[in-house]
Amino acid sequence: MYNIRKGWPCDGALDETLVPAAPKTITNGMLAAINTSGKLEKANLTAAAAAADPMIGIVIGVDKMSGKCTLLMSDCIIEMDSEHFATDTYTPNMSLTAKDGKFAKATTETVIGRVLSYDAVNQMLRVLKFSAGIMPAVSAE
Repeated sequence: MYNIRKGWPCDGALDETLVPAAPKTITNGMLAAINTSGKLEKANLTAAAAAADPMIGIVIGVDKMSGKCTLLMSDCIIEMDSEHFATDTYTPNMSLTAKDGKFAKATTETVIGRVLSYDAVNQMLRVLKFSAGIMPAVSAE
C-alpha cells in the first residue's frame, strides 16, 4: 500500500511515462531511476558523487498491456507500508535515500526525502519526497 497524500495530481506535478529496462521488475509504489538508456530500473543510490546519481521518481502506474510505467517526479508527501521502505527504525526529519527501489536511511548518499512520521506498530512511514533527488546528505543519522 502506498498513498500520495499531497503533491499529485496537481498542475505542478511532473509525470513521465517510460519503459522498464527489464520487464516485470518495476511495480507500483517503487522508487525507480531513469538509466542512461532512458529506461526505468529499481532506484539504488550509492555513496558516489551526486552528479552521477540518476533521477528518481515514484512509480504510480504500470500498464500491463504496453509495459510502460508512469513515474511521479515532483515533490510529494507519500505514506506507505513496509513493502516500500527498508526494515529499520525511523525518526522525524531523518534523511532518506533509495536502496533496491525502496526508501532507506541515508548516510553519504544523495537525499531524496525526509521522514515526516513513522508508526512502528503499524509499520507505516510518511515521507516528504524531493523532486528527482536533489539534496546531498549532510550527516549520518
